[in-house]
Amino acid sequence: MIGNDVIDIGTTRQESNWKRKGFLQKLFTDKECQFILEGDDPEFFVWLIWSAKESAYKIVHRSQQKMFFAPKKFEFLEDHFSNENGITGRIKFEESFFDFKSEFDGNCIHTTAIQSGYLINYISEIFSISRTNYQTQRAGVRTALINWFGGNRDSVQSIEIRKDELGIPYVYESGVKSACLLSLAHHGGYGGFAITFE
Repeated sequence: MIGNDVIDIGTTRQESNWKRKGFLQKLFTDKECQFILEGDDPEFFVWLIWSAKESAYKIVHRSQQKMFFAPKKFEFLEDHFSNENGITGRIKFEESFFDFKSEFDGNCIHTTAIQSGYLINYISEIFSISRTNYQTQRAGVRTALINWFGGNRDSVQSIEIRKDELGIPYVYESGVKSACLLSLAHHGGYGGFAITFE
C-alpha cells in the first residue's frame, strides 16, 4: 500500500491560518501541538505533519475501504530524521505504523508513505501544475501520470486513471485494471503521484 500528499506552502499562507484559535487542536494531538509550537519553524512542521498524516490516511482509506475524518488518530512519532534527501519518519494509526519520506524545496512539501515493515519499491514524482481551479489541477496530475506511465509504451491513449466509488485511483491499460497501487495529490501549483508495482 502507498499514499502521498502535496502541500503548496504559498497556498496555505493564503487559504489557511494555522495560528487561529482551535486550528491546531482540531488536527493535532497535544504532543504534536507542543512539538510544532516549540520547534524552530512551526509553520513548516504544521504542514509536514499534516502531509505525513494525510499520506498515511490514504493507505488506511484504501485498506479499510471507507472514508473518515479523524486526524488525531494518526499520530506523528517524533523519531524523524532529516538530511539532504528530505525528512523521514513514522505515523501510527491504531496498531499500524507507516513510514514516510517528505521532500521540501522551499515552496512545496511532497510526502510519500508506505506501511512499516514492507520493503517495496515505489516511484514518487512532484511537478508544477496550473493553479486555475480544482478541475485543472486534477487534470494536470492525471496528464503527468499518464505521460509517465505511457513512457514505455507505444501509445498513451490506452492509459486511463479511474477512481472507484470511494475515490481511490487505479490505472487502466486498454480497459484492464493494472495491478499497480497508486496515490494522487495536488494542492495549489503542485501535483504529485506515488506508484508501486508490488
